Amino acid sequence: MNLSKNNKRASGGILAEYHHLAFDYLHKKLENSRDNPCSYHPIRNSFWKTIPSGNYTPDEGITFMNDYLDCLETQIAKIISKNSIAYWIHLLRRIACILVIGIEVKPL
Repeated sequence: MNLSKNNKRASGGILAEYHHLAFDYLHKKLENSRDNPCSYHPIRNSFWKTIPSGNYTPDEGITFMNDYLDCLETQIAKIISKNSIAYWIHLLRRIACILVIGIEVKPL
């Protein structure tokens, strides 16, 4: 498949964003792996191994999810702290993250 920078088309003629192909590749790789797709990440595994299997109340579930979120945020902080603020600002500007809700907005 030949994709130019300004004309990214996936098979079937659907216009694809830059990340669609990467996520498609990731999902296909996970589907084709012999590993259980729910247990492939060591951070996820190490956290959920500490939670005994069973039925929990919604409040307990919320507590578990908040604890998992704290665990993920700690790991993300370790990763992003390795780069400078200037790096992350540059990356943010290159990606041009914007929120579009029903109106046309031109990237900065």
